Amino acid sequence: MSKIDFQSFMHRKKISQAKLAKMLNVTSATVNMYCKGKSGMGFDKIEKLIEMGITPEELFGENAGKKLRENILNNEPTPEASVELASVVRRLEAKVDSLEAKVDFQRASRPASQAPEAKLAMGAG
Repeated sequence: MSKIDFQSFMHRKKISQAKLAKMLNVTSATVNMYCKGKSGMGFDKIEKLIEMGITPEELFGENAGKKLRENILNNEPTPEASVELASVVRRLEAKVDSLEAKVDFQRASRPASQAPEAKLAMGAG
């Protein structure tokens, strides 16, 4: 997926990064990283953006958004694309689940003294 056009979305909605952060329940720094394309978003955040009215162009990029909009307006279902998209979503969900399980395992198996919070408290950050 291409970088989400947050600037266009925020300008159109007349909201700041801080306000968007609040609406997405993340920090302003996280929204800043989203805007720069340095951090990916979870499905829950993308769903929230869709609920907030992000356009296909803002979400998928100008060309992909226009093509999607044309297909919808022309009532041109593309079953192959739907099957492909469903397959991609399933693979992404499986990858996310796998990564979350790895992170949980690593956190659980790490001694408390090696946790990032402990290192910061000791000044080893």
